[in-house]
Amino acid sequence: MVDSNISISAAAAGRFLTATLLLIAAAAACFTTGPVRAEENRVIAVLGTGRVGNALGPRFAELGMRVIYGSREPQREDVQALVEKTGENASAASSAEAASQADIIVIATPFRAMDAVLSELSGLSDKIIIDVSNALAPTEDGLMAMAGDQSAGEAFQQALPGCQV
Repeated sequence: MVDSNISISAAAAGRFLTATLLLIAAAAACFTTGPVRAEENRVIAVLGTGRVGNALGPRFAELGMRVIYGSREPQREDVQALVEKTGENASAASSAEAASQADIIVIATPFRAMDAVLSELSGLSDKIIIDVSNALAPTEDGLMAMAGDQSAGEAFQQALPGCQV
């Protein structure tokens, strides 16, 4: 059980985010024995177009994956700018559409959006889901604290029992 009274500073949260991004890059490397080749046509949905999605999507594209960004507003100017930054193998769609087309789904939204994300997704039992969110919530003093007694990954696994989270 995790102590839900733990608070972390913004600097610590930044270090944690950096470590999380490194773990995601390592996880992506595990899907193949070498560099991903474009002809493998691996599709990855990155649900979320904020800082984390902006960091991960272009890197996945560099590895040869086709990236589909899932967004509430796929035509929004900043989402389209991210698609352009990512390159020719990138596009944007609703989260449900992106997830349905992908082999791998990266959930790069804030934990507080978990219920909204889950309400848009269905038919994911054969998908690999990588959750990069942290089960944190802001406290009255502006620090971040655990939002419950389980990790975000555990919460997603519980909500999506047929998936590999």
